[in-house]
Formats: sequence, C-alpha cells, structure tokens
Amino acid sequence: MKTKSLFLVVILLSSSYAKAIDFVANGIAYIKTSVNTLEVVNNNYSGTITIPSSVFDSGKSYLVTSINSSAFVGCSNLTYISVNTPKYQHWDGVVFDRTSNTLVAYPAGKSATSYTIFNSITSIGENAFYGCTFLNNITIPNSVTSIGSSAFYRCTKLTSVYIGDSVTSIGKNAFNGCTKLNSINLDNSVKIIGETAFLDCIGLSSISIGNSVDSIGVYAFSYCTKLTSVNLGKSVRSIGKAAFTGCTALTSITIPNSVSSIGVSNFSGCTSLISASIPNSITSIGDYLFSGCTKLSSINLGDSVTNIGKYAFYDCTSLTSITIPNSVTSIGVGAFNGCSGLNSISLGNSVTSIGEAAYSKCTSLTSITIPNSVTSIGGGAFNGCSGLNSISLGNSVISIGRDAFRDCSGLTSITIPNSVTSIGGSAFNNCIGLTEIYANHDNPIDLSTSSTVFYKVNINSCILYVPKGSKSSYQVAGQWMNFKNIVEVDVPNVIVSAKPNEFDFLVKNGQISFSMLPQNEMLSVVDLAGKFIINKIVKSENLTVNLPHEGVYVVKIGNKSLKLVYINF
Repeated sequence: MKTKSLFLVVILLSSSYAKAIDFVANGIAYIKTSVNTLEVVNNNYSGTITIPSSVFDSGKSYLVTSINSSAFVGCSNLTYISVNTPKYQHWDGVVFDRTSNTLVAYPAGKSATSYTIFNSITSIGENAFYGCTFLNNITIPNSVTSIGSSAFYRCTKLTSVYIGDSVTSIGKNAFNGCTKLNSINLDNSVKIIGETAFLDCIGLSSISIGNSVDSIGVYAFSYCTKLTSVNLGKSVRSIGKAAFTGCTALTSITIPNSVSSIGVSNFSGCTSLISASIPNSITSIGDYLFSGCTKLSSINLGDSVTNIGKYAFYDCTSLTSITIPNSVTSIGVGAFNGCSGLNSISLGNSVTSIGEAAYSKCTSLTSITIPNSVTSIGGGAFNGCSGLNSISLGNSVISIGRDAFRDCSGLTSITIPNSVTSIGGSAFNNCIGLTEIYANHDNPIDLSTSSTVFYKVNINSCILYVPKGSKSSYQVAGQWMNFKNIVEVDVPNVIVSAKPNEFDFLVKNGQISFSMLPQNEMLSVVDLAGKFIINKIVKSENLTVNLPHEGVYVVKIGNKSLKLVYINF
C-alpha cells in the first residue's frame, strides 16, 4: 500500500511541472501566455540564474510577467536566483512576489542550513522550498497565513519548523518526505491540514493538533513510523482516508466528539496501537479502519454507530472482546476476519445482517448469541471458528449463507429456527464435532440448490431432531435423509407448575436466561402459535434464549412446564 501511495504522489507532482517550452533565451525557458507576455518554466537550472523583466525573440519584445510554480522543482544544483520585474524581486537569491507578499522560490542548492522568513511575507508559495536538502530548521513568522502545496516537499534534513500563530492552512504535500522532521507545532490558528501534508515524515514522534483544526486530509500523517502519540483538537470534524495508516509506533488514539466522519483505512497497519475510542458523534466505522492493528486489545464503540464497514478490524489478533452497541444495524464483510484472539462478542439488538466472512477465522471464539433482529448470516460469516462450541440463532434469521459455519470443528449442537428458509452450500461443512442438530421445521428446508451442506458431519452419530410427525418427510428430503438417527420431539401440551428451586430464569431485554438447568433434559420454549423458539436437549446449567416478540410462552424442561408472559416495558 505504501509503495503504491508514494508512486501516485510522485507521478502527480511530476506531471504538474512538465511544461512545453516555446523558446529559451540566455538559459531561461519560457512559454507564451499572451501575444506579448511570458512565463518562466522549468529547464533544470543550476548555479546562478538571472530572470530579466523583458526578452527579445525573433525580433519581438516580450514582458516576463509570471514564474510557474514548478519552475525550479528538481533543480537541486540551483544556488541563486536574480530577478527584478514589476511583479518579482529577490533577496539573497530567494524570490518573492512583491504584489502578494508571497515567498515564491528558495533555491534548492543554497547551502544555508537555517532560514527565517521575513515578517512582511503572508504566504509561502507552492513548491517554494521543494527539495531544499541543506535546510535543517526554518522559522515561519506570525505574518504568514498559508503554506502552499509541496512547499517543503522532500526537505530531507529539515528537523524542526516553527509555525507562527497566524497560519490557517497547510497545503497538500507541504512537508511530505521530510524524513528528519521531529518537531512541529500546529497551534490554534491552523484550520486545514491538507492531504499527504506530512506523509513519510518518519522522524516525527509526536504531534499536537490545535483546537482550531477543522479537517485532516487524506494520508496526512501516513507512514510517520515514529509517531507514538497524537493529540487531536476539539474542533476536528473530519479525518480523511488513511490519515494515519502505517503509523507503526502509534499506541493509542482518542477521537474527540467533534468528529463526524472518519475515512477509510484511517488507522490500518498501526501495528503498535493498543487502544482506541470512537465517540458518539461517529455513525459509521469505515472500511479497513483498524485493519492489521495486531496489538489492538481495547476498542470502545460509541452508541451512535450504525454500521461497521468491511474488514474494519481485519487481523486485529490481540482483540479479545467487543461490544456491538444497540445502534449498529449491519456488520460488514470481513469486519472481524482473522481476529484470532477474540473470545467474546456481544451483539446489539438492532443488527439485521452479518456480512460475509465477518468473523471468519476467529479461532478463540467459543460462543455467540445471534439476536432476534438478525435476518441474514452472510457466506463464511463464522468460517474457521474452530473453537466455537455454542451458538444461538435468533428467531428472525431467514438465510444462512454459503460456508457460514464451515470448519467450526468444535461446534457440538445447532438449532435451526423455523424462520430459516434457505441454507447455503457447505454451511456446516467439516463441523466434525456436531452431535445434534435441531431442525424446527415441519417441512424440511429445500437443500436441492445447496451442495454439501453437512459434508463431513458424522451422519451416523449426529442426531437430527425434528418436530413430531415430520420424520418421514426428512427421511426422503435431499441431504436430510442422509442422517441415520432422525428423532421426533414433541411440543409440550400439558402445563405443570415447575418448582422454584428446580431451575431459575430471568426475562430481560428480549431474552430469557436460564440457570440451574437439569442436564440431558429436553428444553422447549414455544409461543401460543405453536412455533418452537428452542427445542433441544440441555447440555449445560446456563442457557440464554431470544424471545422474538411479546406474548405468552410455554416453557417445558423434562416433564415440568410453565407459562410466562413477556412484556417489553
């Protein structure tokens, strides 16, 4: 990613100063801007050059009225520029625009190691100090209000810059490639930090972004590999794409509440990042936002987040737990793919879809409860979660995607709620630990278009539990018929009060949580329409069941039953 980014920047810069030349006079190249005016353009200048106020060519006189912003880009041996026209003047070989108080060009070959800009200057022009490899410090006075694009591009010996308190904007590529820059002040006057402004400033170890800053451009601090801390001001509203990507020494980041948007890949590849906090002002977690942050162990998602983008936490191998707030409605493709240390997930009650490969290869994940709000589980969503031994599917799930639970070798039991209408190919492929499957459908789900749904499941020992009266249908249905042990289970129809000390339960937030359950007994929860909410043999004392709606439910454990009324206050 880094090589590609730099390549694009270099191409862009190169194309901007490749100008056609109309003629050359006394070593200075010109293009015609009108019938009698000229602009100075790049001609790989070196040594001392003199730019006249007028030029004769082919018997005609022209006025020199402008100097192209890229006229001296790449002229590393240029030491002195002499000019005196109505618009331009020089001082000690440095060019100024007298009409706009702009520093236009500082010769790249000038041997001075420090420079202080005059107090009368209000702006530093585009490419003004481009490639000045001798400079190691520069002072920008309070009179300066803007720093132009590529103003200090590739000033590779520049170690410190003092920016006066009047600068409001720092242009694109302004300090790009200043590899020894270790200190810079961005005080309370700066409002805009342009794209790639500090890209590849590999010596920069810390930065404080003042409260006046409104936006941080794309790739602004990318690949600042020594940057350990960032203090974001309280007025930052937007952080551009990949602004801090590749900052491999950054350990923590706190995003202020003022931020309303975060770009794609903002912190991807920040391999030392341990913790991050997303404020309530953020509504979307961008694609690849923390991708490859292998030390990220703590993340706090704000209560306004509605969407988690694709591969947002890809390969965050140190992340052990995450709580998805109730505001989240969708979890994108590969969002937590490869989070091999993730052992606990709490999904909010508003999630409607889990994207493809969202939790693929989360090998430490042991259990998960899919809330009733979820209607689709994407292809490969839990593929390769070899430690997953318990999963509760909400009663609104309609589709289970291809490879959804493939290679979940530790999974011992699965209940397929009767809301499910489709199961993708290889959905439970290589789930070699499955000992029981509960299919709560009177009519088997049609698997004719889904190949190898239960491939490598031990069809000889795994028991397929089906509703009473449906066994014969399963015995002739494609793929279901392969199971050697198909057992019918009954819906409870006799109400017998359960003694309080036989088991406990708590109904809260759309769920019923059981404790002290007798093991190896059949547990059924059925609504008054006769729809199974759960119907399985109890394997542990504790179990949580999602309740799809308010109303009366019949709970039966063994030969004990009770009625409960669920009202969501």
